[in-house]
Amino acid sequence: MIKFIIATITMIVASSHLAASKAIPKTEKTIEEEILRLDWKETGTYELPASHSKISLPENHMAAFGKDAQHFNTLSGNPDKDEAIEAVVIGENYSTVYFECYNDGYVSLDDWKEVDSKKFLEGVIESSEETNKERRRQGIGELHVVGWLQEPTLDRQSNTVYWAIEAEDSDSSRIVNSVALRLGRKGFEKIVWVTERDSYVPFGGELDTRW
Repeated sequence: MIKFIIATITMIVASSHLAASKAIPKTEKTIEEEILRLDWKETGTYELPASHSKISLPENHMAAFGKDAQHFNTLSGNPDKDEAIEAVVIGENYSTVYFECYNDGYVSLDDWKEVDSKKFLEGVIESSEETNKERRRQGIGELHVVGWLQEPTLDRQSNTVYWAIEAEDSDSSRIVNSVALRLGRKGFEKIVWVTERDSYVPFGGELDTRW
């Protein structure tokens, strides 16, 4: 398992294009060491610290929770500290899943009946370019939105909204952020699957019902 962890982490670190920064280690080696020191869990069932829901890790997956998950997010090249992250799960083929908990009150399904996909995407692009300003400041590779792979879609049976956006990194590699928004009475859980374009599966992959 440790060989699998190192191989996966090496791929993630290499793809994040980290450079000199006061907030994160300066070399890929020290970044890998920092990540390996996190409290990684292997196959099993675990309770998420914020939502208190449970996830079951499939074989060849590992997870970090709470502060460890948030620290991994920073080490992976994301300049903003996201305290909503309650877990990160790493699988094979540069596949990473983030679990984020937002207890902001009830979100009505009616809010997702008619979504203006064009305005939605414009908002994502604007937010992404703002983040790129901080990436440039820290010497981190930028990510630019390409467009929709899947426009926002509401599954009424599971009270889940799905969408997927393709992006391009500084090496012109294509990656996908595939999102499942599980709506609840007290807020929502956002599950983000980050993977290479060739590994993306609509409504499937790491966003299926295994969790």
